[in-house]
Amino acid sequence: MGSKLGIGIIGCGIIAARHIDACKQLGEWCEIKAVADISREKAEQAAASAGEGTAIYTDYKEMLERSDIDIISLCTPPFFHKEPALAAFAKGKHVLVEKPLAPSLEDCDAMIAAARAHNCKLATVFQLRFLPDIQKIKRILDSDVMGPLVSAQMSGNYWRGDKYYDVPWRGKFASECGGVTMNHAIHTMDLFLWLMGQPLEQVRAEMDTINHDIEVEDWSTATMRFAGGAVAQATCSLTTVREGHEMNFSSQRHYVGFPYALHAVQQTDLGGAKMDREAIAELEQAALPTGDEPELPTLGHCHQYYDLFEAIRTDSEPMISGAEGRRTIEAITAIYKSATLGEPVSLPIADSDPWYTAEGIQRLVKRSGRGESAQESTS
Repeated sequence: MGSKLGIGIIGCGIIAARHIDACKQLGEWCEIKAVADISREKAEQAAASAGEGTAIYTDYKEMLERSDIDIISLCTPPFFHKEPALAAFAKGKHVLVEKPLAPSLEDCDAMIAAARAHNCKLATVFQLRFLPDIQKIKRILDSDVMGPLVSAQMSGNYWRGDKYYDVPWRGKFASECGGVTMNHAIHTMDLFLWLMGQPLEQVRAEMDTINHDIEVEDWSTATMRFAGGAVAQATCSLTTVREGHEMNFSSQRHYVGFPYALHAVQQTDLGGAKMDREAIAELEQAALPTGDEPELPTLGHCHQYYDLFEAIRTDSEPMISGAEGRRTIEAITAIYKSATLGEPVSLPIADSDPWYTAEGIQRLVKRSGRGESAQESTS
């Protein structure tokens, strides 16, 4: 790739540690030059972890003046993604943004437009796409073997205790920009929409806060209809004691699921199902990789960074571009809108729709009526 790419990290909270670890593992291609956080103590801790010589800033705009930084990694809370991203693009820096890309479609579009205007790359972090089993599933679903999808299901199950919300910006729509759907199960949602491979056309959803003293949702469920005719169910929960991601996809006779599983059936004389081992073997063949892939660490954000490095080198779009991150935000926005209004919502969401903006979402979204923030908003 030539000379190493310089990395600057904005936001030195918990997630920054994963970025630091990935960059250190990819030391052949990149080097962390500086970190920035409004808390000097957090910045100092991150710099110590990043390695000797890492510069420390409490004003990220000062860090953006450095000519030796090529990529800015945004590890700030969700409400503070657009401003530093736009500032970075204006300085000619590429940007990798932690999920979610932004709290609204308006912000997503502003970031995408700025990246394009300054000839920079914009990528958003959905590192689970690079898991080997997910890659197998993608190859199967993209193959001719599977056939058109008929139905699908996903569940993103998480558990968080009350102490998780001791962090002041969590649990509030104004700062966390959503609950389990936006900030936890968004990983599963991104995988699901990407694997479906069809534009989402309609959402009918419900959401509630059933086990936390917060204003954002800790549970949601949605029925989704896709352009190819497939119907899907998606459930997100922050109250499930046994955490995990589950997905399954069915065509007329074939099935692939995550955790990774394959199945296929033939119709019996009575209209029932019997296993089709030959079809399963065809699915297994379709899952095999088709070309050489770089040997990278399998954990953390390493593949995410390497993909961005390659996009910069080849002047191509990152695998998980700003447009990809926007697609997931649009689906979640539709869930919030449908659950609030109690009616189905059609996509795409137009820029004239009040739900297109962060201000509109803040004003309209259904809150639980619980938690300190909700009480203040009604006073």
